[in-house]
Amino acid sequence: MEDNKNPGAGNNLKDTRDKIVLAERIGLISELAGGISHEIRNILGSVLMEAEYLEKVVPAVNENVPPILKDIKDSALKVETIITQLADYFDMLRLNIEEDSINPVLRDALDLVMHQLDKKHIQVAVDFKEDLPPMRIDKKKIKQIFVHIFMHAIGFVPDGGKINLRTYIKEKAGKKEAVIEIEDNGTGIPQDLDGKLFDAFSVLKRKDLSLGMGLLIVKNVIEMHGGSIEICNKEGGSGSRASVRFDI
Repeated sequence: MEDNKNPGAGNNLKDTRDKIVLAERIGLISELAGGISHEIRNILGSVLMEAEYLEKVVPAVNENVPPILKDIKDSALKVETIITQLADYFDMLRLNIEEDSINPVLRDALDLVMHQLDKKHIQVAVDFKEDLPPMRIDKKKIKQIFVHIFMHAIGFVPDGGKINLRTYIKEKAGKKEAVIEIEDNGTGIPQDLDGKLFDAFSVLKRKDLSLGMGLLIVKNVIEMHGGSIEICNKEGGSGSRASVRFDI
């Protein structure tokens, strides 16, 4: 029975039940995806070995044979990559929620990409609001998704570029939300991907980017935490901005 003194109690209970059911379904799907990906990897391994064997034993009497075998190997490797990304996607959706602070998680994520930043001589300006209240998050998964967001920014920033990282509190519709903002002075989002960064299949079609399903995973993990993400080109200037918001 719903608490008449608290009309929102029934909705909160329903939301909790829905999340439990969703978590159970994701767990089953993750196990199924893991089993299927294992079987497909075994098949692809056989295809690759047989293609490599044919490269060694088939006489090069026909100039069309080597390119065909190379296409077979390249296609098998691409399928293997996609299968791995699918398995990683479902694994990322299994959350272990605890109360934690976001700023230390961001610092840890930044440390993990420091080598890539140093290689391109990219400067990082950090401006954290130190009194952000703790949030209910999966610390490991949140760190992973911010590593991916940082790598996305690094990929578009030229040598000697700059990335700004800041956290702050914003009030919206009477509610407070923690905002994590990452800005860069890079080339910005390519026109053909504008509005499609979270569409895995649109991204996978591009040969010059290695984003894969990463940003789709980022979006879904953030939404499962009750948050949101927006990535867009900055107004009136070069570069892009990623904004992640969580209710607090």
